[in-house]
Formats: sequence, structure tokens, C-alpha cells
Amino acid sequence: MLVGELWWHDEHLSGYTADVMGVRPHKLCVGSANFTTSSRSSLEMGMWTNDPELLTIARDWLLGLVEMSEPLGSGLDHLEPELLPVEYDDEAIREYMAETGWGAYLDEDE
Repeated sequence: MLVGELWWHDEHLSGYTADVMGVRPHKLCVGSANFTTSSRSSLEMGMWTNDPELLTIARDWLLGLVEMSEPLGSGLDHLEPELLPVEYDDEAIREYMAETGWGAYLDEDE
């Protein structure tokens, strides 16, 4: 996670008026901690740093990711995953559950 401030001004380097924006990074969190509720029940590691070189590298890396992502206005973002259809072998599932003592398997369609 990179924490910083978004800055804006209206003077382009060429001298013309333009909307110019940027990010000035201040702190970087590095590690496996993902700040979710479930992460509190596992072994996680996180470290905050304000090392200028690491801040620059992280900022450039994140901007590179944004550059490679879909352009703004490319379509609606959906929170649902795009899953392929799956066919289950219901008979094999029933057999496995009977062998392992998991109980009866009821097919959704039944």
C-alpha cells in the first residue's frame, strides 16, 4: 500500500495552461498483510517505510500497473468473477461422500 498526496496545478512544463496531476508518495507498507478481517487469523507480516528510493520504485511500479490496465471508460466494472460453466460428476460426488461418511449429497437440480 502506498500512501501519499495527490497534487494538481494548471501550468504545463511547456508554459501552456493544462491540468497537471501527480502523486507525492509519503509512506509504503510492504509485506503479506492484506488488511482484511480474515488476515487477523493467519500469520501476516507488514512493515511501513518512508525510504525515498523505495517510495519512488513503488510509485513507478504502481503507475506501470495502471498504464497496463484497461483504459478509463472501457466499460463497466463488475464485482462478479467471469467464471466458465462447470459440470459436476454428481455420481462420483455421491460415491465419495458415502465412502467418507460425509452424509447425503443432494444435487441442486433435484
